[in-house]
Amino acid sequence: MPSTDRSAPAGAAMTDTSSASSRPGIRATVAAIAAGSTTSRALLDDARAAAERHRDLNAIAWVDWDAAARAADALDAQARSGAPLGPLHGVPLTIKDL
Repeated sequence: MPSTDRSAPAGAAMTDTSSASSRPGIRATVAAIAAGSTTSRALLDDARAAAERHRDLNAIAWVDWDAAARAADALDAQARSGAPLGPLHGVPLTIKDL
């Protein structure tokens, strides 16, 4: 069975690409946040840029980007403080209703 782990080294680019399989997985992303090689705010900015680039898909109906930015900044401060980080710390998530 092929591996589904898409781990990338800390510091790997966290930007949107044409293929989801070329993006780092969640574990690698959280590790990069913990290492300080990326931030929650940078990931949010990448997610926002991707949402705007693909607006025609109408995949995201509503987002409070200002509240998301405040939350990302708070998560970045927590990561810089050396506090323990949760398994999804700082990873932007969306919930798709059915």
